Amino acid sequence: MPPTATPPTDIAAVSQAARLRGRVRVPADKSISHRALLLAAVAEGTSRLSRVSDGLDPRSTAACLRALGVTVDVGRDGEVVVDSPGWAAWQAPGSALDCGNSGTTMRLLAGSRSRCGRWAPRWKGPAGVRPPRCA
Repeated sequence: MPPTATPPTDIAAVSQAARLRGRVRVPADKSISHRALLLAAVAEGTSRLSRVSDGLDPRSTAACLRALGVTVDVGRDGEVVVDSPGWAAWQAPGSALDCGNSGTTMRLLAGSRSRCGRWAPRWKGPAGVRPPRCA
């Protein structure tokens, strides 16, 4: 994933203005990054994502998606390119999906696979990281 955000170099104090115009770059967010990766993988075709968190949890999500046959590439500029055959064409993984220590990865992927009757994934993670159970 892209390098972590650098602190702002320009800070402006505005006491009163009728209108502000500009561009704000917010730091990468782990929660949004998981969801952006998953939505890009659900869609058929190529998606380009920017400002994706480089934390371990989003990396676990990307690794699990790769195990399902989705291509996830990180460019030198930090852009993440996801090329997917679409949710219905994900491949059965050759081994348990390793979610690392990311409960979010496991929960989001478990939900995405819950309606697929072709195959059921096996999960790997620490004892505290378990897929949700159906009631």
